[in-house]
Amino acid sequence: MTGQINLKSAAYLYNKCGPPLCDVLSDYDIEFFVTEIEPFRQSDALLTHFGEVMVRWPFKPRSGAPWVDITRLVILSDAVRIDFQIHKVAEVAPDAFDDDYKVLLDKDGLLSRLSPPTHTKHLIKEPTRDQYETLVNEFWWNAHYVPKYLKRDELPLAASMLGKSIRFDYLHTVIEWFIGSQNDWSVNTGVCGCKFRRYLDGQTWAEYESTFGSPGLEEQWRAFLSCVNLFRRLAKSIGDSLGCEYPETVDQKMTEYFWWIWSTEIGKANHTLHTDGDFAMLHPRR
Repeated sequence: MTGQINLKSAAYLYNKCGPPLCDVLSDYDIEFFVTEIEPFRQSDALLTHFGEVMVRWPFKPRSGAPWVDITRLVILSDAVRIDFQIHKVAEVAPDAFDDDYKVLLDKDGLLSRLSPPTHTKHLIKEPTRDQYETLVNEFWWNAHYVPKYLKRDELPLAASMLGKSIRFDYLHTVIEWFIGSQNDWSVNTGVCGCKFRRYLDGQTWAEYESTFGSPGLEEQWRAFLSCVNLFRRLAKSIGDSLGCEYPETVDQKMTEYFWWIWSTEIGKANHTLHTDGDFAMLHPRR
C-alpha cells in the first residue's frame, strides 16, 4: 500500500491529554507525508486497511484546516477513532510537533530534524493589559443580547448568544486566565475547557455548572445571571493580579440596563421570575 500511494513519512501524535491520561475513547492522531496527494482526493482506499469504517469526516476527502492538504477522521467498527492529516510537503519544520510524537516511518529522513516537544503550545497565555481591557469591556456589550432576546421570547437566539458568545468566547477566556494566574501560567485546560474541573475549587465549579441552565426562559435567565456573576468575580480577581482596572462603571450601568430590560413592558413575554431576588443576585450591590 505504501508503494502505491508514495508514502514517505508518518508520525503518531499522542493525544493532547498525554499518554498517562488517555482512555478507551481517546483518538489516534496520525500525520502522513506523501509525494502525491491526488490518490487521497480520489479514494478512501487507505482507510479500509485499518478496519471497517462506521463514519467519517469530512464526508468526502478535503482539507480540514489551512495547513493540511487532506483530512480524514474515522471511527471504526471496533470503536477505535483515528484522525489522519495528510500533507504533500518537501520538508517539515523542526518545531512542527509541540506535543509528544513517535515517528512511525521516515524513508527519506523528512522527520529527522524534528525537535523534542516543548509542551508549551497549548499553555494558557498571560493576557496583556490591552487584551484584558478589551475582553472585559466587550463582554458587557455582548451580554445585553441575552436579556433582550429572552424578553422578546426568542429562546433559540438568546440561548445561542449565551452559549456561543457569553459563555464560550468571554467566560471561558476569563476562567482560563484565572486558572493560569493561579498556576504560574504553566497549565493547559484542554479543548473547550474540558479540564476546568481539575483546576477550579468546588464553589467556582458549581457556579460554572449553573451557567448552563435548563430549557425554558426563566431557566435561561438564571443561567445568564450566573454567567454575569462568575465573569465579574473572576475578571476582578484577574485584574487585581495583573494590575489592570476593572470597568466598574460599565458593569454598574449595564446591570441597571439589564434591570430596565426586565422591568419594561414590551407587549410580549409574561414571566414569573422573582426579580427582586434574582437581580439582587446579578449585582450584589443593589
